[in-house]
Amino acid sequence: MDQFSSGTQVTLKYAEQTAIITELGATLRSYYVGKRPVVLSFDPLEVCPHSQGQILAPWPNRLRDGKYSFDGEEIEVPVNEKKNNNAIHGFFCWQKFRIDSVTENSCLLTLDSLPLPWYPYHVLFQVEYMLSQNGLSVKSYVKNEGDKRLPFALGFHPYLVSGEYSIDDCKLTIPAKKRLLTDSRQIPVDEIDVGDTDYDFSNAAKSRYIEGLVLDDCFFDLESAEEGQWSAVLESPMGEKTILWADSVFGYIMCYTADHIGINSRRAIAIEPMTAPPNALATGKGLIILNPQSSWQANYGINPCIN
Repeated sequence: MDQFSSGTQVTLKYAEQTAIITELGATLRSYYVGKRPVVLSFDPLEVCPHSQGQILAPWPNRLRDGKYSFDGEEIEVPVNEKKNNNAIHGFFCWQKFRIDSVTENSCLLTLDSLPLPWYPYHVLFQVEYMLSQNGLSVKSYVKNEGDKRLPFALGFHPYLVSGEYSIDDCKLTIPAKKRLLTDSRQIPVDEIDVGDTDYDFSNAAKSRYIEGLVLDDCFFDLESAEEGQWSAVLESPMGEKTILWADSVFGYIMCYTADHIGINSRRAIAIEPMTAPPNALATGKGLIILNPQSSWQANYGINPCIN
């Protein structure tokens, strides 16, 4: 373990795979198979740019005007997306996690988040990263340690890459039947079927090249496999596949091609599993409600298909 600006760096190894997790935010900073990058990395001396590899909690995506109410309490959250006057991606990603255990191929990190003015709840959040023959798996555990109900939602923000290829040359499969329509502030206002549109990536038969499509879109109505998980696939021109999978409780997928921030000339696409849509704290849609002393857990992972 080494010390950098983003805190202690935990390096995990399994066969040819290497992943690095930061103490700050329990963030996935890098993931490689040999010399092949699986996610877009950032320098350990950087403050994490563009939410790369971050955990999005206790809400993912945007909260309009940074305001919500719960159980009769009106709450205001600091606005950190100034252009659109939204609060975005929660605050767990900027907290120092405790590193509880480290093995060669796994680590467990914990955040004991005490009540704050903008989130007046006591939450214990744990995340376990593990490398295996099936790639990287991420298990999340949440417990309400307080004496009142709390609202919670979770997401992850990995940017998948396909070797050195542009995402424009890659095929994408997203098992979604619908997507959200948003206003100019990226707040949902309606929903639409993706069938027979440029946004239909719904199965292997309908996977298509990204080919210049600008995405900052939330997909839902996801088709899960028998084991209760869904899979999204990024396929390179050479047929190499990277699969991002998640438990069905992650009912929304945000896809972001990062054009607005000019990230490496469309080399990466963020595929973000989320348990709730944008603005969920305000609308209540998709929220996980935890009673005092109750808990919840879920899994997602990235399989670079190395076997």
